[in-house]
Amino acid sequence: MSQEPDQQAIGVLTLHGVGSHRKRSDFDAKLRRTLQEKAGEQTTIVVKSVYYHGKSRNRQAKLWTEFDRLEDRNPDALDQKIIRRLMLVSLGDALAYVNNPRDKNSFYRGAHDKVRGAIDQLESEIGDSSPVAVVAHSLGCKVIFDYICDAQAGEGIWEGNEQPSDFQKLANMRVLITTGCNLPFFESAIPAPEQRFFRVNKDFQWVNFYDRDDLLGWPLRPLGGPFQETVQDEERNRIGSTLTAHFKYWQHDALNKEIASKILELTRAKAPVNKNE
Repeated sequence: MSQEPDQQAIGVLTLHGVGSHRKRSDFDAKLRRTLQEKAGEQTTIVVKSVYYHGKSRNRQAKLWTEFDRLEDRNPDALDQKIIRRLMLVSLGDALAYVNNPRDKNSFYRGAHDKVRGAIDQLESEIGDSSPVAVVAHSLGCKVIFDYICDAQAGEGIWEGNEQPSDFQKLANMRVLITTGCNLPFFESAIPAPEQRFFRVNKDFQWVNFYDRDDLLGWPLRPLGGPFQETVQDEERNRIGSTLTAHFKYWQHDALNKEIASKILELTRAKAPVNKNE
């Protein structure tokens, strides 16, 4: 990485959520542009996007085509098609992700391998002492949450393998920003004292943005325990309607500006990252 002596490097990791995100679909393009505009010449911004979907997206698309054919033959076959498709994509992804996570060929481990690969790319470009920010949406919030918990415990993709470095554990992460976060769907049945959680460094902050109209995006502090102690819930109304809000976070101009400002504010400190012992 070529970098001027006084120039700071900031790594940003982005994870998509539900929707038809495919590699090179640029789901985070607006945030990338906003970060570059706000960063100026003295800050190098390196963004790595994690596309963690496997073959599930193709299977869902094929299945939905069959439902369309069913309706062609019988126009009254299905009601509420928009809501049905939303449920198929969101619930289908979630169920595929949590199915057999210990299986080496599972969606779960495949997603975490993609996260690790993106983190390794970040380290190769910005070094292992630069601050990192993570922005995740929807199921991507669950993916990054599990990845960090597993990395710190040596579980998941790390079981029986070389243990992760501090950088792979995201020990340099200054801020985690989640939008349309669906973690309560997965964590609500677990008593607060038994919840998995992670601690990265004393400067770390977690900011969770949600729209009250987004049925799949929730505040996290009501989960109690470490969520209540750590997460800063921020309601941002009018991201979209009940049917559209969940898909609008990445495209919302004001929210992208706020996220970019938060990233730069929390990662520009000149002091080195303070890692927990």
